[in-house]
Amino acid sequence: MRRILTLLLLTAIVGGIAWWLVRWDKHTHTSGDPWNALPTNAAVIVSIPDPLTTWERFTGTAQLWSAMERMPGCQALHALLLRVGAAAASDPELMRTVSKAPLLLAMPSGTEGGMTIIWSLPADAEVLAALGPAFKLEGDPQLWKGGIATFEPDTALGRLSATWRDGLLLMATSEGLLKESLARLDGPITTDSLLMQARSTLGIGADAHVLVQPGRASRLIERWLDPSTFSQFTVPEGWAGLDVRLRADVVLLSGLLFTPAPTKALAAMERQENMRSTLGRVLPARTNWLRSVSISDPALYLEQTVGAPDSAELFTAYASWIHGPVGQAMAFTLGDSMPAHWAVLRTEDPSAAARALTARCPNGRCDTTAYRGIRIDRVADSGALEAVLGKDFSAFPKPLWAILGDKVVFTEHPAWMREVIDAWTDGNSLALDPRSGRFFQRFSSDAGITWWADGARSFAPLRTMARPATVEGMDRWFKVWQALGGCLLEVSNDRPGIFQIALSLQHAPIGQQEADALWSASVGSSAAGRPWLLKDHLSRTMLILTQDKEHRISLVSCTGKVLWQRELDGPILGEVHQVDRFKNGKLQMLFNTAGRVHLIDRNGKDVEGFPIVTPAPCSAPISVFDYESTREYRVMVPTTDGQLLNFDANGKPVQGWATTTGSPLLAPVEHLRVEGKDILVAARSNGMITVLDRRGTPRYDPGLHLNGITRFFGIRAGSDIPSCVALWADSTGAVLSGTLDGKVDTISMASGGHTLILGRGSDADLLVARGRRDSVFVDDRKGPRFRSFLPEDTDGALFVVEVPGVGEQLGAVSPEREQIRLYRSDGSLWPGFPLKGAAAFRVADINLDGVLELVTTTRDGNVLTYPLEGSKE
Repeated sequence: MRRILTLLLLTAIVGGIAWWLVRWDKHTHTSGDPWNALPTNAAVIVSIPDPLTTWERFTGTAQLWSAMERMPGCQALHALLLRVGAAAASDPELMRTVSKAPLLLAMPSGTEGGMTIIWSLPADAEVLAALGPAFKLEGDPQLWKGGIATFEPDTALGRLSATWRDGLLLMATSEGLLKESLARLDGPITTDSLLMQARSTLGIGADAHVLVQPGRASRLIERWLDPSTFSQFTVPEGWAGLDVRLRADVVLLSGLLFTPAPTKALAAMERQENMRSTLGRVLPARTNWLRSVSISDPALYLEQTVGAPDSAELFTAYASWIHGPVGQAMAFTLGDSMPAHWAVLRTEDPSAAARALTARCPNGRCDTTAYRGIRIDRVADSGALEAVLGKDFSAFPKPLWAILGDKVVFTEHPAWMREVIDAWTDGNSLALDPRSGRFFQRFSSDAGITWWADGARSFAPLRTMARPATVEGMDRWFKVWQALGGCLLEVSNDRPGIFQIALSLQHAPIGQQEADALWSASVGSSAAGRPWLLKDHLSRTMLILTQDKEHRISLVSCTGKVLWQRELDGPILGEVHQVDRFKNGKLQMLFNTAGRVHLIDRNGKDVEGFPIVTPAPCSAPISVFDYESTREYRVMVPTTDGQLLNFDANGKPVQGWATTTGSPLLAPVEHLRVEGKDILVAARSNGMITVLDRRGTPRYDPGLHLNGITRFFGIRAGSDIPSCVALWADSTGAVLSGTLDGKVDTISMASGGHTLILGRGSDADLLVARGRRDSVFVDDRKGPRFRSFLPEDTDGALFVVEVPGVGEQLGAVSPEREQIRLYRSDGSLWPGFPLKGAAAFRVADINLDGVLELVTTTRDGNVLTYPLEGSKE
């Protein structure tokens, strides 16, 4: 147990450093090389080539930041970097300099703690002076002349010592650490060969890199825990170089460990098979800790790690039949007098294992009982597991044992044995737990050694092992620990002296509102309508915009953080468009309500010139066109008095636009390019179609009339203007298509229910979907495609869902029952549906993790995001 606790804390330290990082961008710079000032006793090293962009991306994409930002130190660091960013934003030259200034963070070994920060900055007095106020260093000009200054950028960060030397800004939590870096610059340049090896293996495409010296890093734990709790834990020397990949709900680190002297456990892996740990199938979901090793040759493994067994008979009874993962697990619940312990050994021949164990019983009879039809025996030999498998199994002096599938489970107490039997029989095991099981399925792989712990559920036992002086400090991290789910470390042999490492840190707070959801975020009021997914120009991820029934809009990050909220004058009509009004890569949101056209920036502020108050209410959503992809936008605004207004991105009417009159538009204006010419097509409520050029003058007089139109589905380009095809539904429920020269065809005969179409290709490829209170009907030109029955709901609706990489699919929502469904083209439901949701949803890879997410809302004002099962872009 103590060894596992130690390993978890080491994992948390390394993971905590990794949370800083989001991107790894290759830059070259003529300033000083920060690696030359690296302290010789560094235990953990983090390299950040572009700290401002890195931090901005991290705080905008990682769900763990939502927990970390509650810490005063993290808030202070965030404020510091924002001040640096603000200073750079006002000076283009400073921005270019800072964006190419690599930064190193080094944590030394030992109990004194601390950190050294090394930032490569050029010898430019103006640049250095501009950064002074951000660091609150403007009062000490000697700093930039090589003197040592002491300053306090924030009370939560404490006092720092700083100096500037040879193109490097050096900062440290103590003057002693600072002088160590200066000594490296003054002395000969020496390199650690294993450190250089580890650096050379770092991947170019990773989000970040972390270098760890395991032996030194393990000594960092002595700052927090009593050293006696892990004095027997052996960690290798050498260096590990880890590539970091940050996903919305997990931090992934992987790379190679270079060690001149592998531990016995590492060395033993070289001659054993790598296997996936499947021990969670028999462990209860409340399990906190799990450690396992893969054993394919038990005699060889034990000889290398424990030594040759003193008794061949004991080896035959307790180990000869082992093949697969062998491990221990613990479950600690606050209030328990002691944690539950299990040892789980996999075998390929359960019958042989049972015979070998019972053969040790006098006259073939041991204490035997049964529970739920499964036989439970007490082993015949006291201390046998420790004698055969080593001191790690000393917690099992004379355990019970039972066979569950291909696992032999040992535990000391009958209640603990009944608990694993219940988990195995009822399917309530750790492997099937919604919070932990999916994490294992996504990130576990074949490995020689596997360690796993539930971070949030492990705080209490760690706190009991803390040094008395550090308990208060650990309690301050409680909110961060609460956000942790699984911490999974897997080690495999690569080649002699080199080992593969994979570390995964999950964000999964206990009590997450929806078990299947990636995250949920409260926007405070019942949402109205479908959310919009928008590109975030800062992080390149997706932002979520929602509107509630009181017309308030909320912008939510891809990690579930509500960025801002503001009131609008009415519901948003149609889609929310994004434009780059200032042509600087920053995107704004452009949309209309019934009475106004809004342009709002990422911070929720109105852009100059907006909102535009329309002279009459809007009859349909706006359209936004950028004809030549030059960011010279044209905004088409249809009004109820038959006008079609045209504005530029500054909110000014477009000069030379010839407005037209007629009946109001039924749908947004559409733009087509036919025979190299631009045309604008507008469907009006009286069934007439208007075809205009870019100046607003008529280009073509259609012969088509949309008789009895109730819904306009859109226009499809043809080889010329007369052959362009309009699609609509009439008052009888029939779906029709017609060319602009007047030829009409019936796609689907008259029928009741809410109607929509999937696909805008040829008529033969169209699918017509109809929704009724309790059923869905989907037809093609040949007849019925599929039928599906739904829970009866008077407010139920169908909608088209664009699934990236798949195409248009059919979605359904039942608001009364708060259920959403996604259908495949053959009528089958996507895996995992129905899900909870009260509004139409959208699908995209919102956090750039390669897995599609579904975004919807609930009746009580929550935004829900689910991973879409079976999807990878």
